[in-house]
Amino acid sequence: MGQRLERPEQRTCTSCSQAFVANWPQRLCYRCKRRRSSKSICEICGGRTNQTGYRRCGPCRYGPAPTTRAMTKDELAWLSGIIEGEGSFVTNGRRFGAVRVVMTDKDVINRLAGVSGVGTVHAIKPRQAHHKQAWAWQVVRPPSIASLITAVAPFLLERRHCAASKVLALQDMAIPDRCALGVDEAWAWTAGLMEGEAYFRPSPNARVRHVEITVSSIDRDVVMRLREITALGSIHEQASRRGWRSIWVWNLNGRDRVGMVIGQILPMLGERRSERARYVLGLCGT
Repeated sequence: MGQRLERPEQRTCTSCSQAFVANWPQRLCYRCKRRRSSKSICEICGGRTNQTGYRRCGPCRYGPAPTTRAMTKDELAWLSGIIEGEGSFVTNGRRFGAVRVVMTDKDVINRLAGVSGVGTVHAIKPRQAHHKQAWAWQVVRPPSIASLITAVAPFLLERRHCAASKVLALQDMAIPDRCALGVDEAWAWTAGLMEGEAYFRPSPNARVRHVEITVSSIDRDVVMRLREITALGSIHEQASRRGWRSIWVWNLNGRDRVGMVIGQILPMLGERRSERARYVLGLCGT
């Protein structure tokens, strides 16, 4: 297909003569490309390859797609917490959708793949020289997507649950209903959410020794669940830039309260978050 273009271009399909926008120097629009690729037959199993120019389908090239491992309730809750904060359910441009989490913490991304038993991990090239190296965990194979979403869907809140249902609909599957978190897995969900969304203050270089935890989200039900689990903290709405959604902020301060929450989630945090959390916990005197 060639090298990626510096910016999207308006092109004309050589097959149907329709205009389309592409990021690659391709001659066919995406509809004609899919139509042509669907005619390719796998030389091993005789099924459709769904890829232009490929002589083998995905299962024959890579083996059968794995399904999620048998996770404990704590693992499921932690996984859904990470997805609630940092995950995305992709439908545009993909036949069967995808599930994706991008973070700068490679140990957390590797843990996602290990806990779930599905998906691949790859590096993402920084857009700017001063940006940190980011890593992505991505699940794209249909059986893996179906088993993963079916497992975590009961713990997802409204917006993520709706997005996940659209991905499953591409496979003509219905999503399981949402359910309340149990007492045992509630703190695991909290740890997963805070892994991606929490800010522990102060930093080691800060002059002010005021301790607090802040979690921000565009979804009010996310911070409401956080307050229900901890039975602590305050919630307020924060105005955002013009045209952007408002942000809901859960804030917790007080050495005893902050120390209690960190003590509950610390064993489940990744390397970077746990280092900061231990520093703050030391200031709490616990």
